[in-house]
Amino acid sequence: MNDYMQKMYDAQQTISDLNAKLTSVKALQIPIDSITLRDFFAASAMQGLVSRQTTLGPNLGKYAESAYNISDAMIEARKK
Repeated sequence: MNDYMQKMYDAQQTISDLNAKLTSVKALQIPIDSITLRDFFAASAMQGLVSRQTTLGPNLGKYAESAYNISDAMIEARKK
């Protein structure tokens, strides 16, 4: 097996191992009635804010704060 094929095989094994571990972990379940519209909007904003980042580092709190600011603005816009 050449070097490229070995790397591909190793990567596939790693993915298989991760999938096995993930399926053995119970999913985080948050009761839907405990999520507010503000939380929902903030989660959506957060996804957009971090989607293009390669590293989040110590600025994660700033992203969360920004997400809630966006959420608050969206709620205000709904009132108009």
